[in-house]
Amino acid sequence: MPSVMVRGARLHYERRGSGPAMLWIPGFGAGAAVTAPALERWADRWDCITYDHRGAARSPAWRLPATTADLAADAAALLAQLGITRAHVVGVSMGGMVAQELALRFPERVRCLVLGCTSPGGAHAEPPTPAARRALLRRVTGRPPDAAGLAEVLFAERTRRERPDDVAAALPLLRAHPPPPAGAAAHLAAMLLHDTDRRLPRITAPTLVLHGTEDRVVPPGNGRRLAARIPDAELCLLADAGHAYALEHPEHVDALMARWLERRGVDAPGERPGAAPAQPGPLAGCEALPAALARAPVTLLRRQVRTWRSTPRTGPGTSDR
Repeated sequence: MPSVMVRGARLHYERRGSGPAMLWIPGFGAGAAVTAPALERWADRWDCITYDHRGAARSPAWRLPATTADLAADAAALLAQLGITRAHVVGVSMGGMVAQELALRFPERVRCLVLGCTSPGGAHAEPPTPAARRALLRRVTGRPPDAAGLAEVLFAERTRRERPDDVAAALPLLRAHPPPPAGAAAHLAAMLLHDTDRRLPRITAPTLVLHGTEDRVVPPGNGRRLAARIPDAELCLLADAGHAYALEHPEHVDALMARWLERRGVDAPGERPGAAPAQPGPLAGCEALPAALARAPVTLLRRQVRTWRSTPRTGPGTSDR
């Protein structure tokens, strides 16, 4: 398994194909396994890279991430280590939060941005449904995700009803290489602290926002807000699709992305002239955090867990959506 030292952590990564670089940033609790099928489909024209975040099972680290900005510094450093000056960036779920910070803090690294089923965070973000919250907390406690519950949270009702075999085939990708509880807790805390809402107008990269209309983990209102706040962003809402939209409708999503890349003229090789950007240091992405925030992720996580646990569960005849 290829790996590289990045800011004090050994990150597992996978790389396929040749051509313009495309970095796929995975979401919470999933890792590179869930993006591997996309790499195979795009490798005929693109140099596709994906990886496990620090703190995930195949990317152990003595220092766990504090924020999504911290994880974005990892992504920028990974590109530098692989000799990639700039890349097209596809971020999904938590990976989309990391991608936002990457575009804001390291704009010289990002040629274009695809944000899938993700959120700007902050006061205007729409929270996950109670069922989705419970699924997130299972990762933190170290309990393996329940297959039936995971399918209900991540896939649209029509997909589960009409294509159960496809759902069953996708679940192993979502359950592969689960993070240890400490890593999952750090990632969840980073998501809870994530807030780019006021800074989104600073993003200069061409941006495509993809979101399933039946997303329970990150409700589609979050995608609408991203598209409204990012200059010149395009929004595509996917009908009959949940949080795992890319696994539900891979061919349709690939076609949408390919048409958008072609229309925006960002699918051709080439780099901006000038020297390669500097590689982020060990504390990149954390410099602005005051010392008082050193304990904030754990404190905030504990507070959110208490809130989620106190939320009444849906009863018979009700819906989480």
